[in-house]
Amino acid sequence: MKQIRTTDRKYISWYAVVLIGFTMVWGFPNVINGFALFGGIRAIVPWIAVFLLYMLPYSLMVAELGSVFSREGGGVSSWLLKTAGPMMAFYAGWTYWVTQLPFIAQTPNNIIIAMSWIVYEKNDVNSMSVLFTQLVSLAVFAAALYLSSRGMSALKKLGSVAGGAMIVLSLLYIALVFAAPGLAGAKVNTIDWSWSAIKPEFDVTTITNFSVLVFSVVGMEEVAPYITEMRNPKKGFPKSMVWLVLIVMVCALLGTVAMGMMFNSSAIPADMVTNGGFYAFRLLGEYYHIGNALLIIYSVCWIIYNLAVIVLSIDAPLRILMRGTNSDYIPKPMFRQNRHGAYINGLKLVAAIVCPLIILPVFGISGINNLVYWLVKVNSVTTPLVNLWVFAAYFLLKKRHENLELSTDYQLTKSRGFGMFLAVWCFAITAASCIAGMYSTDTFELVMNIATPVVLVGLGVIMPRLARRWNIRHGASGNG
Repeated sequence: MKQIRTTDRKYISWYAVVLIGFTMVWGFPNVINGFALFGGIRAIVPWIAVFLLYMLPYSLMVAELGSVFSREGGGVSSWLLKTAGPMMAFYAGWTYWVTQLPFIAQTPNNIIIAMSWIVYEKNDVNSMSVLFTQLVSLAVFAAALYLSSRGMSALKKLGSVAGGAMIVLSLLYIALVFAAPGLAGAKVNTIDWSWSAIKPEFDVTTITNFSVLVFSVVGMEEVAPYITEMRNPKKGFPKSMVWLVLIVMVCALLGTVAMGMMFNSSAIPADMVTNGGFYAFRLLGEYYHIGNALLIIYSVCWIIYNLAVIVLSIDAPLRILMRGTNSDYIPKPMFRQNRHGAYINGLKLVAAIVCPLIILPVFGISGINNLVYWLVKVNSVTTPLVNLWVFAAYFLLKKRHENLELSTDYQLTKSRGFGMFLAVWCFAITAASCIAGMYSTDTFELVMNIATPVVLVGLGVIMPRLARRWNIRHGASGNG
């Protein structure tokens, strides 16, 4: 990360913030999911719609919220604390934490699938039973939970390296596919650019899959704390947000085109969501006559990255929740830490929620492809819920700006009414996408898609009541 030295302090450049945001928001599987679920290159139009109508205003709202509340650290909980009070701040923090848990339940499957590709160097995943993969997933999760309780800074650093490598591989994939016909003489598909070929199908499937695209661009609010590290945030931070949107958009669109050059949009493999990345890098190795070398490199990076993601997704959100909350809202025993500084009872709660999420699919989902697809869908329903709090904070900021007596170096719009409209607009898109994403023709999946976010968020309503009962029984004061 490049820093600019002045006589007083060091500042982060605007393009360093872009790189940080890119790491937090984007990943190669986003391209695969869009390509698989929207009919190949027909994903281009939905991607453009998401970027212009959702991600761009979302990013600029984050820029303004981060500028206004820069001293509070720029997190969504601190934004709600200032605009709506401590109770809403707790619910925002709880939502941020609890929506990570379905993602944790999904991640062990990524490791199992990648290991299968390394061992067999072919698609042998579909031969495994859901029961087997979920039992192995439990073992992987148990190992990650143990590592989280012990402190594994080396693994986290390794995960950062693997995350960077995944970004490089994602960009390298696009470059190598476009260069393959000229450099390697590879034969690729000729893409039909007529409107009839790229026009998306406006049917139930397209509408219910839209949540996957929204899921792909969430996480922008995690960049906000860096606004205080910039020399001129009034110009630099909005600039970095706009460039972040542009770079992600280019990666999504060029990645989709590259996929279209490799795979026939009219005959997409049924297991594309599960194995698309492995198919792509295996085929890329064939283009350049290097066998399965790129497939193995991609698989190894994917394993290390996902293992680190599990540990970080267990540890970091839990620490944020506990450190930003007091015992008025969470029972005091939850704050108990072991000698490594891990919230041991918090980890037990993680286990109590994640283990059922891993086991329950065994009773209603058959086939690995169906399992992976369902996990993608359920995460696309739960993860964007955090954004609802971001847009609520922005709405309240615009509504109460004068009463709050706040000043800012940057404003998306000076119009109070237009700002509130943008917040409602993005809130509505997020809510509608999450609700539509719950739909499934399979009864078991439909019930799970509805029950998962309702139960997880509902636990946040129960927790303050448990805290009050504990405090009354033990005469405890409201501090963590």
